[in-house]
Amino acid sequence: MNYKKHLKIAKQAILAPQNLIIDNFSKTLTVISKEGHDVRLAIDKKAEQKMIEEIEKKFPTHGFNTEESGERNIDNSFVWYIDPLDGTNNYFSGIPYFASSIALSHEGSIVLSVIYNTILEKMYCAVRNQGAEINENKIQNKNEVQNLTKATICFIRGHRTFSVQTLLEEGNNLEEKLEGQFRRVIKMWAPVVDWGLLAEGKINAVICFEDELQELYAGTLLAKEAGLEVVDFTGQQITNSTRRVIASNKYLKPGLVKLVKKIMGV
Repeated sequence: MNYKKHLKIAKQAILAPQNLIIDNFSKTLTVISKEGHDVRLAIDKKAEQKMIEEIEKKFPTHGFNTEESGERNIDNSFVWYIDPLDGTNNYFSGIPYFASSIALSHEGSIVLSVIYNTILEKMYCAVRNQGAEINENKIQNKNEVQNLTKATICFIRGHRTFSVQTLLEEGNNLEEKLEGQFRRVIKMWAPVVDWGLLAEGKINAVICFEDELQELYAGTLLAKEAGLEVVDFTGQQITNSTRRVIASNKYLKPGLVKLVKKIMGV
């Protein structure tokens, strides 16, 4: 199955709320709730609904797992994973570092990914075993950095790592001990933007600790199809349940795995 029609609809869906998102950027926004390190906005739900409606026009029986609305019909062989506005805290604060993402699971495997960087108008797409592209141009990642001390990485941690004590302690320890190991560690709270930068070769690695599935599925497939290596914290291939991920070129991977294993004690 080539998923051509699914990719077409995913592209349409991810573009559906973009005028709404950009028109309201840096304006006074309606806050639904603030929980720990996260903020929820009314625009998140509006944007998500636009994306769901676009998909349901073509695939009315498909399942959904979304950032705002949760799970629906997830026993279907097709399930769409949606984050309408990844980087909501940045968006709320007027920081132009946010994006939308869609990933599609078919019979338990992630087969399609679309990420749209609203500010830069960049659309990243990936289909399993068919490569990755940015604005319809094939991505040929030429990231050949081989030394960790010369690498710029993004560190991602999920929201729940601040509300579960054991994860809080593990996350804080990992975050603290990664500092000083690289040229720079970027922490910008918009994971799918980070994954896009990695796919393009603008950063050298991503270390992801317990992120949300919507962003993780979209990002890891994009990275794989862009030619990067994606493994868990022990260096093994990831599965759909993996929430701790390292992604980089083949040169950095051994050193990254060794470092993370040492920090995590695994």
